[in-house]
Amino acid sequence: MNLNKLREFLLSECHVSVTEAQAESVYKMAVSIHQSRCSRSGRDLENAIGTLLKIHHIPYITQACIHPTNGTIVPCARGLHRHDIIIDAAIGDAIENKIIVSCKVSLRERFLQDANVSCKRLYMVTNDDRAMKKKDELRTIHNIHLVHASQQSALDAWIAEIKDILASDKAD
Repeated sequence: MNLNKLREFLLSECHVSVTEAQAESVYKMAVSIHQSRCSRSGRDLENAIGTLLKIHHIPYITQACIHPTNGTIVPCARGLHRHDIIIDAAIGDAIENKIIVSCKVSLRERFLQDANVSCKRLYMVTNDDRAMKKKDELRTIHNIHLVHASQQSALDAWIAEIKDILASDKAD
């Protein structure tokens, strides 16, 4: 945003005269508040999905990273991408046989960060209605299985699918 326009707005609409430095401070604070709200929405979605998994006795870990050379699950460190949820996993496990759940409030987020991981299954759980229009494309091109978080039937089917995968793993 142009700081001069912000200064003009504050003067005309709020009847407050500010210096350019004050306008920059107001702008930075507004950006910080906006980013904080977006981050909180994402955490709320992650927490809701985590609660759903707990209710169904599906074990998982949160905010874990993948070692870039050996593909094992490691505690997060600077420079490594954090995965929201990894199902039936522990630190030290190989990621190739695990299920990753990426919780995204909208597709505008960096949703393809998880797509390059070689795992058993990658789910993106979102409440973005626009994402559903790209469901087939995401599955075909990126092998991302999309789950609509605000549709109970979709969540129920997803939980059943995860339970089937875990049961099949235990039978092998």
